Amino acid sequence: MLFHRIMKQSVPFYPVLFLALPMLTLAQTVPLSPNNGAQGAFLAIAVTGTNTQFDRTTTVVFSGTGMIVETGQGLTVWSPTSLTILVDIAPDATVSLRTLTITTGAEVVTGVFTVTVQTSAEVGLIPRGFGVTTFLPGSSALGKLPAQS
Repeated sequence: MLFHRIMKQSVPFYPVLFLALPMLTLAQTVPLSPNNGAQGAFLAIAVTGTNTQFDRTTTVVFSGTGMIVETGQGLTVWSPTSLTILVDIAPDATVSLRTLTITTGAEVVTGVFTVTVQTSAEVGLIPRGFGVTTFLPGSSALGKLPAQS
């Protein structure tokens, strides 16, 4: 009876259409360590994922300009959930947030990195050769300035 009464009052009827859409998977966000670096720095960034499948086909890309992944051994995959990226940050890189996109096949994960202003006494970590060398700009690895001629 109620239905009949509604129909007589000219209430519009809207049919509902259901569509089956594929589930969209959001990219996982992974922590970066360190998650920031100064202009002009060269550093190693460790990435630890959860349920990721990093392998030899993995690629990495930073948004923006001025962050360059070292060629050759700039990306080292340690396990399906762990990798290290060697990055040069250009001295004139824009100070801003950057998105790191890591792709392995159809899997895409992201991380957030911040480029900061280089201060005059900025300390850099340079992982080369036999480990990590700490230096101050303007000094040699041994802490002495080179002889001036």
